[in-house]
Amino acid sequence: MEVEVIVKRNGKKEGTYPMQITKTVNIFEGAVPITQNGAYEFVVTAFGPGTGNTGVDKVNFVVE
Repeated sequence: MEVEVIVKRNGKKEGTYPMQITKTVNIFEGAVPITQNGAYEFVVTAFGPGTGNTGVDKVNFVVE
């Protein structure tokens, strides 16, 4: 399974970071550096090369 998070701050792409599979099914983790205040959007994408299955989800939050 290939999973990554695209990080946007105030509407502009800040970077893309890999996520790792945890011991819990469908739970992933990763480290994303947050060094500035702003309105963030995380877009998580997943791809299973063996099956061709894909998934996308996003979350928005504000750092003050």
